Amino acid sequence: VDGTKMPRQPWKGRTNSTADSKTFQVSNFVRDLLPIPNTAPSEDLSMLGLTSSEFNKLAKAFNKQDPQGKGFLVPDKVFDLLRSVGWDFSPLNMELLLAGLERSPDGNFTFKQFLLWYKGLA
Repeated sequence: VDGTKMPRQPWKGRTNSTADSKTFQVSNFVRDLLPIPNTAPSEDLSMLGLTSSEFNKLAKAFNKQDPQGKGFLVPDKVFDLLRSVGWDFSPLNMELLLAGLERSPDGNFTFKQFLLWYKGLA
């Protein structure tokens, strides 16, 4: 989806100063979603290509790896999260998979960053 020219009309009013007005990037329009089941707006789920039940499953799995509710995961916890939702790769393959996952400046992963990567949008 990144780099694909899309009409601005459907997202009119939802602007982000970092968004290129000629290029649609899902990450610029999806809210900073929290890993709280049943709270994601349907328009964000639609842009991410997630069903409500899939979002809820990922939110619950994220929360199990973030029991203190900090809102982010360190890389090792992302491995555990992926294993908990059925991804079973060697540590080396997990490292390679996560190489493309955008990280926060502190090296951790937010729920939004994880969802964008999980759906192939980051």
